[in-house]
Amino acid sequence: MNVTTSEKNNVFDSLDKIIRTVDRYKKEPNFSEEVNRMINKKVELHMPDNTLLNIIAELIAYSQGAKSERVEKMLKKGLLNRAFKDFDATKVSHMSPDGVIAHHWNDIKVIRFKKKVTAIIDCAKALSILKERHGSFCDALEQSGIPVRIKNNDDISRFWIGFNEFKRIIIETGIPFLRNTTTLLHFLLDLGYDCCKPDLVVMKVAKEIGLVASANKDRDLCATVRKLQEYSLAKGIRSSVVDFYLLVYGGQTWAIQFVTKWPLPAA
Repeated sequence: MNVTTSEKNNVFDSLDKIIRTVDRYKKEPNFSEEVNRMINKKVELHMPDNTLLNIIAELIAYSQGAKSERVEKMLKKGLLNRAFKDFDATKVSHMSPDGVIAHHWNDIKVIRFKKKVTAIIDCAKALSILKERHGSFCDALEQSGIPVRIKNNDDISRFWIGFNEFKRIIIETGIPFLRNTTTLLHFLLDLGYDCCKPDLVVMKVAKEIGLVASANKDRDLCATVRKLQEYSLAKGIRSSVVDFYLLVYGGQTWAIQFVTKWPLPAA
C-alpha cells in the first residue's frame, strides 16, 4: 500500500493516541510485566520437534474465533498436552483424529472445531516431510533470511522477502494453518520475531485509524503489519508491544485483563 507522508503521519498520530489512551488505564504491575516479557523475548531457532509442534498446536487452538481466555485456561491445565501425548511429533503423527475426539474432546472443546484435531495431527506429519526436504523446520526458517530483529528499513524489506519464501515452503510441505498469513505471522510473533499478528481485533483498529481501507485480503494484512513495523522502528518500540497495545485497545478478550476499565474511551 502506497501512502503519502501526510497519511503516514496521520496513522502514526493515531497510534500514538491509542498508546496514550491505553497507558491511562493500564493495570500495574501486570501490564508492565507483560510488556517486559515481550521486550525480553529472544528467538530460539533450534528447538526440538515437540516444542515446535506445541507452539503450532496452541496457535491452532486459539484460531478461528476461539475465546482466548478459555483457551488459555485449558492450556494452563495441560489438557491439550495430554490429548496429544505432550506433542511427541512421531507419536502424534500416528494418532487417529477420531480417537482424540472420543477421549479428549470434552476437555479441549474450547478450541471450537473438531477439524483442528486433524490439523494438529497433519502438522506432525508435515514436519517429517519438511525435515526430509530442508533439514528441519528451524533450518528452513533460518535459511529464509527473515531478520530476527528489525533495526532499519532494509530489515523490514528483508523480512517480507524472507516471509514470502518461508510461506512458500510451508505451502509446499502442506503444514495446515501455518499456510494462513495471519497464523504464520502469529507464529513468528510468538517465536520472538519483530512483527504483529493481523487478527480480527488488530485489523478492526487498523481500519478505524485509516491504515487500510479493507481487511479482506492478504495484501491488507501484510500492509498493516508492515506499517506497524515502520511505526515500531520509528518509535523505538518492539512490534510485539505495539501489537499488545492494539489488542488491549481493540478489546481482545485476553488483553483487557491488563486495563482497569473497559470499554476504553476513543483515542
